[in-house]
Formats: sequence, C-alpha cells, structure tokens
Amino acid sequence: MGRARIREFGLELARRRGFSDPFSDIPADVPLNPADHDRIKLLVAEWEDGEAVAAHIGYGNDVYCSHDFNRGKKLARSVLDDQNRAWLTAKFGVQFVTLSQLAEKVVI
Repeated sequence: MGRARIREFGLELARRRGFSDPFSDIPADVPLNPADHDRIKLLVAEWEDGEAVAAHIGYGNDVYCSHDFNRGKKLARSVLDDQNRAWLTAKFGVQFVTLSQLAEKVVI
C-alpha cells in the first residue's frame, strides 16, 4: 500500500524506458503518457491516505473522518477499502466515520 506502490510504479516506468539502475532518477524530460499521469495521481492520493491513517494512529486520535471507500474500484486494494478499514479497526481501534456521522457525534 501507499509508498510501496508508487515505488513499484516508478521502477516500472524506469524499466519501460530502458533504465536498469533502480536507484537512479528518471530524468525530468522522460515523456509520460496520460495513463501514466493518471496512475501517478491515483498512487500519490493512495500514499497520502496511508500517511493520514498512520498519523491518526500515531497521534492517538479517536475518529478518522473520510468519505473515501475505494468504491470506484480504481485500485484492487486500497488503504481505505472495507477490508483494510476492518483490519485498522481491529488492530488499532480506528473508528471510521463520514462527515455526517461525525456531525451527529458533535455535542454543542
């Protein structure tokens, strides 16, 4: 998940363009097609989701508010899909809520 996926994709891009050293940077002028750009956007967003959940756990927050359920199935597995939400709840006690559910919990 997260960072690992974007590293895998970076290596795939490097190999497709003839780079053999996985530790070298891909030059900025290497062309990317629209599908590559879309994949990068998706993977960076997924990486951010993983970092946000990790920060939530690290800070000991009670509730994680998100409306991202990976319901569009753009990725086979996602940090915030139902299976990972269940694991994060069981392992770390993360309580996932939507904004409307959070609003119901707020006492004024």
